[in-house]
Amino acid sequence: MHARRDLSEPAFVSPEPSGPGAKPILLRAPLRVVLAGFVVRYLLAATLSGLGALIVSGAVADAIQPIVDGSPALSWLYGSLGVTLAARVAGSVALVAALLLFLSPVSRPLAFAGSLLAVGIFAVSLSLAVTTPGCFVTMSSFPLPVPTLLGAFFLKDIFPFCAASWSLIDLSRALRR
Repeated sequence: MHARRDLSEPAFVSPEPSGPGAKPILLRAPLRVVLAGFVVRYLLAATLSGLGALIVSGAVADAIQPIVDGSPALSWLYGSLGVTLAARVAGSVALVAALLLFLSPVSRPLAFAGSLLAVGIFAVSLSLAVTTPGCFVTMSSFPLPVPTLLGAFFLKDIFPFCAASWSLIDLSRALRR
């Protein structure tokens, strides 16, 4: 029968050392896995930082207005806040997500919140590929719809969406331990 783990004991220590007088075994991921996690999380944070800074600056506010206007989920933003303020709010959310992801070595719960925001940001961006007309065209020589340049612009968010999802799952596992 297994003994219950003392809750004051760190979660990364094996609950039952094997054999009499054996020392607790630290359960750690290989260094390459830990480093890969940091690289993915920091690259995601850097991507969100650049994206957020670009949107907050207002440089793209007018350019993305037709795209946002066509989205059922986002079109209310421009009506309620105006183009410039809506862009600043969206950019600020991306910057907050980046900051929270950069804090991952200090606070896993904050990094979890940043990952959750990042998943939402990239999910909304990917949804724009569906709601924006002209993102895909049909070709007689290919059986599936083919992305246009605008469609490819949205599809580039598949990798950051997957990276944010991985970060969210990884941090949720770490927080449960």
